[in-house]
Amino acid sequence: MCVRISSVLLLFFAYIFCCTSCEEEQQINPKTLKGRWELERGFRNQKETSTLAGTYFLFEAGSKMKTNLPVVPEELMDYELDKLTLQQKSSPPVKYEILTLNDSSLILGLEFRGMQFELRLQRAEDSLDSNIQQTWPYQQEPKPTSEDSTSDE
Repeated sequence: MCVRISSVLLLFFAYIFCCTSCEEEQQINPKTLKGRWELERGFRNQKETSTLAGTYFLFEAGSKMKTNLPVVPEELMDYELDKLTLQQKSSPPVKYEILTLNDSSLILGLEFRGMQFELRLQRAEDSLDSNIQQTWPYQQEPKPTSEDSTSDE
């Protein structure tokens, strides 16, 4: 009987410890978010929809973002990150839940006018290239030599 109670208590404390430590670790790095993200698939109320086709998000340095999602004007605006919540500082403010974020994919959840949206985005190719170029400024195109500039006779 005593072993059973102590086992239950041990499991309970292990569960509490894991839950609190997982919450503390969930913080988004703004550098991972930076760049252009384009919609791969969009869902409204758990059903795939084509009406979101062409949607993009652009995240820049200084906590600035732009999107053509028709809930706010398509202009550069401030945003704020708080753990897994991204709040676009528009009028009215729009809150997105970051469900997944890695180097190549971003999944955002959004509730708007009583409807649930899920936006599955992929990082745009040129966005990744520009981030690499900013990271590695010394990898430039080779300068043409005199041999390259000779004309065909």
